[in-house]
Amino acid sequence: MINRKGAFKVKKIILIPAAIIIIIITGCSVTPDDVIVPTETNNDYNNMTDYRLDGLPSSDENENDDTSYSNAPLTIQDLFNPIEVTVFSQNMSFREAMPEYKIFYPFGEIMDYIVEGKANYVIFVEEGHQIEQQSNMLRISPIGDTQPDEIPVFMEITQVPEITVPEMENLIMTTLNLNQYTVILHLQPTESFPFVIIRFHDNQDLGAVTSKYIRDNAHGGVFVIKTQYSTTAGSHRHQFLNALRTMEIIPVSSLSFLICDDISENPYSDGSISIQNLFEPKWVMIFVEGTPELIRYYPFGEIMESGTSGIVSYVIFIENFYQAEQHGNRLLVTPNNTQADWSDIFMEIRQVPNISVEESEREIINAIDFNRYYDTSHMYPTEEFSFVRFIFYEGTEWNSIITNIYIRDNTQGGVFVITTQYTIEAKAIGNTGVRFRSFLSTLEVLDI
Repeated sequence: MINRKGAFKVKKIILIPAAIIIIIITGCSVTPDDVIVPTETNNDYNNMTDYRLDGLPSSDENENDDTSYSNAPLTIQDLFNPIEVTVFSQNMSFREAMPEYKIFYPFGEIMDYIVEGKANYVIFVEEGHQIEQQSNMLRISPIGDTQPDEIPVFMEITQVPEITVPEMENLIMTTLNLNQYTVILHLQPTESFPFVIIRFHDNQDLGAVTSKYIRDNAHGGVFVIKTQYSTTAGSHRHQFLNALRTMEIIPVSSLSFLICDDISENPYSDGSISIQNLFEPKWVMIFVEGTPELIRYYPFGEIMESGTSGIVSYVIFIENFYQAEQHGNRLLVTPNNTQADWSDIFMEIRQVPNISVEESEREIINAIDFNRYYDTSHMYPTEEFSFVRFIFYEGTEWNSIITNIYIRDNTQGGVFVITTQYTIEAKAIGNTGVRFRSFLSTLEVLDI
């Protein structure tokens, strides 16, 4: 779903698609069923639009103008800005470090008319790729020498109307020549990755790996995404997967909302305001067992009443695999699902007023019996990671508890004390420690 608060920039277009004009004339209240004008799919590659993502120049040349004039239809680039993705070091398991940033650019399709069985969509693609776009075809390929062993590397996105995901899945499997190809992966959709995945190999030593991704487009059809790369160019698979994680369907109701652009009404006029009102979700890339995984983080935290002494407003971003509950001056973060034989896994964030980092550090040292632990560590703040950190290992078994205590100045005469707990198994299988530390790196004090 499109969200207007900071996720993109909207340009006012004078000449726009016919379906959008109808929306405006009817008071911005047309539903997808009100206008259905079928169009033919154009498979001619001669009129493709070609983009190169090797550092695009700014498109805000007229950003001071109230109105931009264009003879072109409304495009994805009119609605969405590029997004900045936070990238945490691959070595974050062993040391904390400041993140780097990558830019992902928006592409997709806004159709001139509402087409039965097809959806408007957006996908964000990492710089370093070239994009070829035509009606019902978006082709993404890396820039440069990307064809080892003469095998093209690419991702193609198409839509097929009037078919369900199971029907398309069955069609692909029944038409696949199993004498020529070997299926190496067949997975069903999950909440975090809503695609059927069918991956197969052409049985050559240095052959091509092809994947088909199928997703319901919520308009009576499916997306079918094909990726291909050589067995010697498997790193491109991760780039394609990360792009797919950003893919979103754009409802027609959202398009009408954008074009009307009525901001005269203050949605928070009742005085209620929350962290979710102030901050958009953000994309973060972490390395899970060496694999770059793009994850959407959601804002949580606390807004304090003015005059509260020693405690501040703050925001922290958490991935949706976890749930966050506020209990007074305590934010508790826990996994949505854990195995029954795992001990409690959690992150607890609280603030202690009227105390310094050094005083809080001494309190912990005096209160804890270090002799009861198999191993302990005491780490001091650096320019890259501004927390005092204690680590306590209870043992070396798979279910042994690892506890971390982090302390940080809250800039208002108090401190944050963050406690995380997980098992050795959770650290190894789910990279829980890396995930918790990446959450911590997003913690920001708010001047409200």
